[in-house]
Amino acid sequence: MTTPETSTPTAEPEPTRIQFEAGATSVTVTGSIERTEQSGVEYDEGYVVRALGGQTMEVIITSPNHDVLLTIVGADGIPLKRYVDGMAEWRGVLPATQDYFIKPVSVGQETVYTLTVTISALESEASRINLSQVSRRRPWLVLWRRSLPADALSRRRGI
Repeated sequence: MTTPETSTPTAEPEPTRIQFEAGATSVTVTGSIERTEQSGVEYDEGYVVRALGGQTMEVIITSPNHDVLLTIVGADGIPLKRYVDGMAEWRGVLPATQDYFIKPVSVGQETVYTLTVTISALESEASRINLSQVSRRRPWLVLWRRSLPADALSRRRGI
């Protein structure tokens, strides 16, 4: 009697965590995607980066034949970008503080790629105020003008 072979499920490769150097806002990594299927798309195990809600992230991937695209998904499962849009870059404000998974996707042959991830520092509320717009005599006037609809100032001036 022969015993059936039991196969041990192979664990999916873990993504590589991207770490920024102290004070840096950008990281560039290189990788390759090997073809295992005759047709279809091939995925790299990808990368994971932790970022704060409100930060702006920009991800750009380049490859020799321009056939590597991106999928970006938050740890909450919500996709920010899918490779099917045909774009090799994405830029946007991150909705939540969490890990973000970046997956290079080849829609062509085996290839190499370069991936650049840039995450802006969060601006403090104080740094967003343009002090040159604040009147020394009437600082409340600047805030009042900003709170009015744009056409209200035009009507008031008779424009």
